[in-house]
Amino acid sequence: MQDTEIKKEDVLKQVYFILSLVQKLDKPMHSRNGSKLDYMGGIIDRFINTLPESVIFEKILLPKIEKDKTIELIRDFYSYSPEEAKTAPDLFGIKVDGKIIPFVEYNEGWNTLPGCPHVEIKTLKEKQYMISLVNQGYEKSYLIFVESNFNVDYLMPFMNEKYFGDEIYNEIMSDIESYNEKLIKSDINEYIKPIKKINFNNDTLGSIKILRITKTEDFIEKANLAPKGVSPEVIRGIEYHKVKQKIDSIPLKNFCYEIEKKYYRFNDNWYTFKDKNGIIRRPKDKVVTLDFYCSDISSVEFLKMNKESFYIRVNNDVILNGTKLKIGDYKLELFKPFNRDDKTNNEYFIDKLLLSRVDDYEESLLNDIKEKIL
Repeated sequence: MQDTEIKKEDVLKQVYFILSLVQKLDKPMHSRNGSKLDYMGGIIDRFINTLPESVIFEKILLPKIEKDKTIELIRDFYSYSPEEAKTAPDLFGIKVDGKIIPFVEYNEGWNTLPGCPHVEIKTLKEKQYMISLVNQGYEKSYLIFVESNFNVDYLMPFMNEKYFGDEIYNEIMSDIESYNEKLIKSDINEYIKPIKKINFNNDTLGSIKILRITKTEDFIEKANLAPKGVSPEVIRGIEYHKVKQKIDSIPLKNFCYEIEKKYYRFNDNWYTFKDKNGIIRRPKDKVVTLDFYCSDISSVEFLKMNKESFYIRVNNDVILNGTKLKIGDYKLELFKPFNRDDKTNNEYFIDKLLLSRVDDYEESLLNDIKEKIL
C-alpha cells in the first residue's frame, strides 16, 4: 500500500489531547523499564504512534466504503488509566453525516458492542525489524499493522513562527558576528559553520502506510511464540563474507522445517547446536529465532554460528528473506532488539519482511463497517 502523508491539520486534536495529558501529570513519566524519566518532549515522542489513527481511517479506509456520505472517526479523547478502566479498542465508532454510530461502550470497563468490529492498531517505525503482539483479550479482533516514517523535525509545524522568526535569527547572527574574530582563530577545513534559518513552510509531519490488516488468530497462528523469559531475534543483515577456515558444512534444512511453502522455522537442532567452544548459543529457554523465507533451502549449507550471527554457504542462486544471494559464503546478522528475561507473559513475533504470510482481512473489515452504515 502506498504512503499517505500526515499533515498538521490531520493530528491537531490528537496533539492537543497529548498535551492535555502532559499537563495533567504532576511529575515526569517513568519509562517502561522504570530507568528513565520522560518530560514533555519524551512523552510526546512516546505517544507519536497514536497520531496516525485518524489518518488511517479518514484518509485511507473510510473513503473506500462510501464516497457520497461524510464519514468521520469517533476518537478516544477520554482521560483514564487502562489498568483501572480496562484497555479500550482503537476504533470507537463513526459519524455518518453527523449520525453517531458507536462500536464500543463503557460499562465499568470498555467493551465492543455486539456485531461491531473490534480493531487494534499496531504502529511500527520504519526501522523496526519485527512485529510483536501480546494477546490482551484480542480474540477475533482485527489487527491493523501500520508503518510510520516521521520526519526528524515532525514537531516543527506546531512551532510558532512569531517567536522563532527573522528577528531572533538576526539577533543570533549579530551575536556571533560580535565575538567571531575573538573565538575562531583558524578553521581551514571550515568545520565551524553558522546556523541556518528555520524553515516554517512544511506542514507535513511524515507519512504512514498500512502493511496489513489481519485477525488476531491468523497472526498468532503464523507467528513465533516467545514464552516466559524468552527473547526474540531476527535475521537483520546479510552480507558476503568468505569463510577462510575449513569447516564441515551441514545442510541448513537439518536445522529447520517447512511451515508453509518456502517458509521455515528453526527446530531443536538449531537450539541445541554447540559452537567450536562447546557453547550452546541459542538455548530454547532463552531465545527464539524468527522464521525465514528461502527460495531453495537445499542449496544452502550451515557453516558456523556465534553470539550475534551465523554463516552459510550458498551453492546456487537463492532468495533469502527478500535478498538475492549468488554462490558464495554469507554472514547473517541476528538482531535481538530487547531482552525478555524478566517477562512472565507470552508474546508473539513475526519478521516484518514476512508479514505478507498473514492473511489479508481489509475487505472483511470494510464490509463489517459498511453494514453499520446501511
